[in-house]
Amino acid sequence: MSSLVSVIIPTFGKPERLKYAIDSVLVQDYSPLEIIIVDDNGEGTENQIETQKIINNYLSKVNNLKYICHATNKNGSVARNTGIKEAKGEYIALLDDDDVFSPEKITRQVQAIGSLGGEYRACYVSFSIFFPDGRKKNVITYSHPDVSLGILNRSLDIPSSSLMFTKSAWEKIGGFDESFNRHQDWEFIVRLGIICEFINVPSISMDRIICRRNSPKDPETALIYREHFLRKMKKYISNYSRVIQKEIKYIHRIDIIIEYIKNRKYYRAFILLLTSGKPFLAVVQIYKRMHNYRKNLKGVTLVDSKKHS
Repeated sequence: MSSLVSVIIPTFGKPERLKYAIDSVLVQDYSPLEIIIVDDNGEGTENQIETQKIINNYLSKVNNLKYICHATNKNGSVARNTGIKEAKGEYIALLDDDDVFSPEKITRQVQAIGSLGGEYRACYVSFSIFFPDGRKKNVITYSHPDVSLGILNRSLDIPSSSLMFTKSAWEKIGGFDESFNRHQDWEFIVRLGIICEFINVPSISMDRIICRRNSPKDPETALIYREHFLRKMKKYISNYSRVIQKEIKYIHRIDIIIEYIKNRKYYRAFILLLTSGKPFLAVVQIYKRMHNYRKNLKGVTLVDSKKHS
């Protein structure tokens, strides 16, 4: 008998794409599945009422769907933990409410993760990114010898909707760290990488929809979130050589400098640049990153405008 997979969909804000996320699970070519939707808007809010109307259309038709509503807004980490606690599946798949699965995603991941031998296992897939202007970029992931390091040094991109793991692994590491309002998926995967055997599925199996509704508008806030991540990761970063430790900190500093530049806060960017440890190299890296970002935006126009708009 096939293993039950629990798909956890945390939702917050206007549920503009929630229906597409749910529908992408319902058309999976794998069974058995259960869907657990965790509404983090807070009971009685306008967005919660709108979300529940959407969910009510499914509850009478779909037996394996459960809706949980937080009394007040907490955060995405809490919402994911709430859903996983209720999950009955051996395997957990995460799905953000604005992303969608390809119909074969769950089957591909269950087959891949089932080929591993240990109790604590995890899997990630390649994906497509759809930008707000309607252009597309494919991200082909690869097998990494150290997934934790790949996340820490930003060489490996594993969106939460790309991830599947055993529930026992989530229990082992104590779930998501609920102090995180951002970068909780990075933090979670770093800890998951310490105990799990990971396997990559190179086939593109999900669509990641960039809407930036939860991205901090102020680079000062982005800096606070990133510093919180680095503080929490300090004990894991310290396990690597001093050279790697410095490189990790440098890479994250570059990320923040770019945020200040994008927001035209050049003086603050200049100060961070001077204290980066490699100011001249940093200028070259920033130029390359921003040039490649613009270059990567060149892509394929969306075919299904209703699905991704």
